[in-house]
Amino acid sequence: MVELSPPQEQLIYEIRVRGEIPDLLRVRHPLIETVTCRTETVLYRDVSDPAELDLLLEQVQSWGLVLCSLRASPLPADLLAPPRSSTTMTPSPVPSPALQGERAAGPRSCELSVEGVLGPALLRSMRWSHRVLPAGSVARINGEDVSGFLASCSDYGLVVEQVTRRA
Repeated sequence: MVELSPPQEQLIYEIRVRGEIPDLLRVRHPLIETVTCRTETVLYRDVSDPAELDLLLEQVQSWGLVLCSLRASPLPADLLAPPRSSTTMTPSPVPSPALQGERAAGPRSCELSVEGVLGPALLRSMRWSHRVLPAGSVARINGEDVSGFLASCSDYGLVVEQVTRRA
């Protein structure tokens, strides 16, 4: 009797490059899906209270900004651990029952991008760190082909701005 293993989830990568992806590169990698992207401002910081993110989203909406993406992920445990001291350790206080659920969820690293380049005054009022992603293209590619595609990008002199793994 032959046992079939369940199909494994295939990883997809989104690779953002500066400028357009040349046609010759598309021919070399015919299975990629591409889209062009405008310049975006990426806002990011660690958030321990969901209200911080809610406030930012309300601001984005009230200013009429176009939200392009939003990502949140738990911070790695090693970043959350208290610093070790070689002398004495004092126990950390037990959070109140109301905060225990929030603390269990833990701080998250949040990143959202909006269309265009935001001005300095607006960025200061938001109080989030930021970076600008120039206009470019995003290629969606199978995880098995990602290293070959990245090598091809290098061969064509493309600047890779961001690589994101999707499940």
